[in-house]
Amino acid sequence: MNSNYPSRTADKFVVRLPDGLRDSIPGAADYLDTSMNTVFVQAVRQYLDSQKRQQLLLDALAHYRPASPVVEGLQRDLTQRDERIDQLEVLLHRWADLLGVSAPDLRDETLAALKPTESGTGEHICPGCGTKGWTANCDQCVPY
Repeated sequence: MNSNYPSRTADKFVVRLPDGLRDSIPGAADYLDTSMNTVFVQAVRQYLDSQKRQQLLLDALAHYRPASPVVEGLQRDLTQRDERIDQLEVLLHRWADLLGVSAPDLRDETLAALKPTESGTGEHICPGCGTKGWTANCDQCVPY
């Protein structure tokens, strides 16, 4: 039997361990049912892998491009509309108080008044799809 297999002749390092760490390694090896050397190798591999992942993340962040002007414009519009909706909700509650009705009822009635009718008149012909009445079959039928 040859006792000079590669791991016996591989590079060897002397590692100074902090107090207490050396005592915990045999327990970890026993728990994992492996050798203390394997515990060290796995720990080093895990560290190196996490360093690679960290570097990939840092590289991705370095190449991050800010949002395009179109996205920024849409976000700005959305924020303005959101603020306007908040203002309208405050007004809705004031009107409900003045009229002596509940805010949800007034809200539902207001939304119903703002919605287009489900079907148009018989004379209405959609310029988009050519269908009589309100059909919502095309972009021309849908008001938004």
